[in-house]
Amino acid sequence: MAERHMNEQELDAKILAISRQSYADESKKFEDQLLGKIEDKLGQNRREIVADIRARSQAEWNGMGNRQRLDAFKRAVLGGARPRQVLGQQTEGRHQFGKGMLFARMVPHFVNARGDWRRALELAQKDPDMRVFFEPDANGKRALDPDTIAGGGVFIPDVLAADFIAFLYAQTIVRSTGTPTVVDISEGNLKIPKGTASATANWIGSTDAIPSSAPQFGDLNLDAKKLGVFVPVPNDLIRRAMVSVLSVIRDDMMGVAAEAEDIAFIRGAGNQFEPLGIGNTPGINTFAQTGTGHQEKTDDLVDAENNVENAKIRVRSGAWYMSVRTKGGLLKTLTADGAQAFRTEMVVNGTLNGWPFGATTAIPTNLGGGTESELYFVESRMLMIGETLRMELSEHEGSYNDGSTQRNTVQRDERVLRLIHEVDSALRRPEAATKVTGITY
Repeated sequence: MAERHMNEQELDAKILAISRQSYADESKKFEDQLLGKIEDKLGQNRREIVADIRARSQAEWNGMGNRQRLDAFKRAVLGGARPRQVLGQQTEGRHQFGKGMLFARMVPHFVNARGDWRRALELAQKDPDMRVFFEPDANGKRALDPDTIAGGGVFIPDVLAADFIAFLYAQTIVRSTGTPTVVDISEGNLKIPKGTASATANWIGSTDAIPSSAPQFGDLNLDAKKLGVFVPVPNDLIRRAMVSVLSVIRDDMMGVAAEAEDIAFIRGAGNQFEPLGIGNTPGINTFAQTGTGHQEKTDDLVDAENNVENAKIRVRSGAWYMSVRTKGGLLKTLTADGAQAFRTEMVVNGTLNGWPFGATTAIPTNLGGGTESELYFVESRMLMIGETLRMELSEHEGSYNDGSTQRNTVQRDERVLRLIHEVDSALRRPEAATKVTGITY
């Protein structure tokens, strides 16, 4: 029996019936699921925006006639093309298929795939009646090909997930490794008296005069150093983004501020604007790496601790700061008989020679000729961190300078986010830290 082909009116009626049923069965369920996911990610404010869009879209759909709905459905699938426009006839035996027939045969698979065009194309490839559309013609072209836009990839929408891949920051380690002493410097500075030299004790005879001596004093000053982050944000971006842009930007500002703070605590220049880092503190114990073998590394670690204790510093809360490369070098270290020297303690206990350690990319590996790094051992209680406030983050409108031009947020429909953090750091005594230089592992 000869196969009967539907005319365009019958085809349109069939498509309209399928699209109506598909819309009735799936749209409400899909919208509720979408709104639920968006609400979970973005909160009530974003839900209200999406609900408003949904209401307006529903009103527009309800105001359409059947022909308008049909045309809208076709446009969603075919773009601007009409089914009657035959784009490159495909032939199978004596049958010829135009764009309309391809479209008609794709619709049931689209419905069965619940609107997922990638899945619909997978189902279509298993349909014997659709085989011709996936086979190359004499020129090597296919009517449908999920890997190309023209061949069906256009059916697969670009989806922006309600999620965000975070920025990358150096691991912050100073506050989280050991127990540094945090003090309040809300007045902008803090002067801490300290003894610099002790009185002397002497063994004397029964009638000898006791030699005169006196302790000497100095002070340790913490002065608030201001760290700032300033980000202008277009309001259009905030209104239209599917992810919570403000939260992303705020998290990024806090991340870069925390990273800058950690770098300053370890290697800060100690000038008018930046805290003095441990590595640049005058008088700290310093020696060069003795080697890269197991025994040399062990000796260096022990000597780093001994130097602090030899300076009469009681080590009660020691901490190691190192580069990520140095951590890897220690993990790879083998003993003479091939056993892992440090890995078990570092991985299982999170300690090195019994003290916690932190590894960060903030400690460079390109010092002294391009390949060297530094390793620090610190009695962390001796590290003073003074702060006035814990990262003040605020929104503003007004005028600002972008470095070359004065801008006005009202005219530009912008807002600016500003982060201010005031902090300083110093060692109570420089002898409380050891820096091992020239680390090549």
